[in-house]
Amino acid sequence: NLYFSQMRCDCRYSNMQVFQKSSDNKSLVDMIKEAGKLRLEHGLGNAWCIFNPHDIELSPKELQESRALAAKKRVALAYTNPGIEFWFYLHFAILDTPFRSREDASEALRRYIPEYRLGSRFLKGQGSDLYMKLFTNKAQAVLHANRFNMLFGDRVGMSGPRLDYSCTIPKLLKD
Repeated sequence: NLYFSQMRCDCRYSNMQVFQKSSDNKSLVDMIKEAGKLRLEHGLGNAWCIFNPHDIELSPKELQESRALAAKKRVALAYTNPGIEFWFYLHFAILDTPFRSREDASEALRRYIPEYRLGSRFLKGQGSDLYMKLFTNKAQAVLHANRFNMLFGDRVGMSGPRLDYSCTIPKLLKD
């Protein structure tokens, strides 16, 4: 949420509004319903739920089942797993195997941003300009994410990104 708030402020996305999910919403279905409600209340043309499947203990089956509700509510879905740090890392490099955890992604990211720390405290303080540090590499991150999703999906005999380790943030950036 803080990263996307930085994106809105730093790059003058005047048509973008960022809302934090309410603490009552523990499931993707709840988040979709809340995003749909906010979209209507604020007169927005579209809304996005951005989430980490691991954080809400979401299975691939639950994601598939939630997509119909999201389409009905005009809410798009984007996720990055094992965490937003994976998306940040893709601004600098691509992997041929996924990170096992957010901590692994954070550690790898520190090769490029030594001061990076996992958690909102960093983004509120020393990392308040993180979006601008990453901005110049955004196109590279999109290419890396798309390539990683394609490679990883193909390697396990699937078409498209797997839920367990993938990043669909590039879909959001096209909107």
